[in-house]
Amino acid sequence: MKKIKFLYLLLLIMLFFAACDRLKVEDAFCANEKRVFSLPDSLQKITLDYQLEAKPLMSYIEKQLGIDLCQKPANFGVILANNNAVTVQLHKIFCVDGIISCFIRRDEAQISLNKEGVLLVEQELVAIDSITYWLEANLLNRKKINYKKTSLSWETDTPKDSIEKTFVNIKKGYVLSYRKRTTEFFKKTICDVSSHQLDSLQKLLPLTIRLELNKFPIPPPPPIPEKTTNSP
Repeated sequence: MKKIKFLYLLLLIMLFFAACDRLKVEDAFCANEKRVFSLPDSLQKITLDYQLEAKPLMSYIEKQLGIDLCQKPANFGVILANNNAVTVQLHKIFCVDGIISCFIRRDEAQISLNKEGVLLVEQELVAIDSITYWLEANLLNRKKINYKKTSLSWETDTPKDSIEKTFVNIKKGYVLSYRKRTTEFFKKTICDVSSHQLDSLQKLLPLTIRLELNKFPIPPPPPIPEKTTNSP
């Protein structure tokens, strides 16, 4: 009995410190930073089953949102653990009418997770905790590839906590990038810029996480060239 009481007390202490850590993380952001990744009240929020295959997951999202994803990209909120949420975007590319929509991805950093939860961004292995700093360095850096958006894909057996941890770290990566850009553009910290200045930066670098649920067909290999025989 004493052992059970001790374990129960230990569990309560662990939960208490976990709640405190969460509060510290939230308190670490100023009002402007919280505004960067806050969800509008008008945005519909849903919970995803990450283990669903792409087609049934897309059908589920369409049913929850009550819209046809073939018409235009839809923005909505994904509910994460601990009552957190993140804004995502989804657009169905392959539709029943046979029309294939086109995306321009030149300003989009593609992030993917395998079934072990290993993260790959633009063909580079990056730790999930480090994707925050990768985005800080590469979003709106005005180099050869001017990343402004991100896309995220995963396997059906990718651990849920790896997917949601990636969502959270992408949000933090945008915040760190905003910190850098406000200093560069306005000579102020992000916490000191005006609402108008923050709005202009959000138009330039909107927090866009596109769900990559469309499976592109693998193109067939090129035909083998026919051997030519020399004429005598």
